[in-house]
Amino acid sequence: PRARADDRREPRAGDPVSARLPVFVYGTLRAGAVNAGLLDTHVVRRVPATLPGHRLHVLEHPCVVADGRDGPGAHDAPHLHDVDDTLEAEGARGVPGVRGELVVVHHASYEAAIDRLDWLEGFDPADVAASLYERVAATAVTDDGRIDCWVYVAGAHLRARLDATNRIASGD
Repeated sequence: PRARADDRREPRAGDPVSARLPVFVYGTLRAGAVNAGLLDTHVVRRVPATLPGHRLHVLEHPCVVADGRDGPGAHDAPHLHDVDDTLEAEGARGVPGVRGELVVVHHASYEAAIDRLDWLEGFDPADVAASLYERVAATAVTDDGRIDCWVYVAGAHLRARLDATNRIASGD
């Protein structure tokens, strides 16, 4: 099964999230990992994916951070044309970045799934600065192309602890 653009749902008035996007998961939320079961009843499909322009670190738990101008791994951020060229030649697995899965969530339980993920990741939309992880929009790459998604990235307190010694260079 593959993620498709029509898997995204349009936001409705009162939704707790601004767009019903699939969620890019990594670490303990991948299929077979310790926290994957938290999503099982909500998952329509899981698709292997890569999150370009991000890097993986491990502290107490895995965490992802976007590549920036400073910090370890900043030079690894792919340019847009590089992603397209690699995708065409090698598929999503050849694209540099964080390896994971794009999880398409059933529309009927979307809000419950996002609430559960927000809880697990320590994300409070009302207090992002104090959140352990932050839910942000990103673009993942699958063998079928680019898909907009949500991803939980390291919050400010975790980012302050990241360095080259806790980076996973392979992104997996």
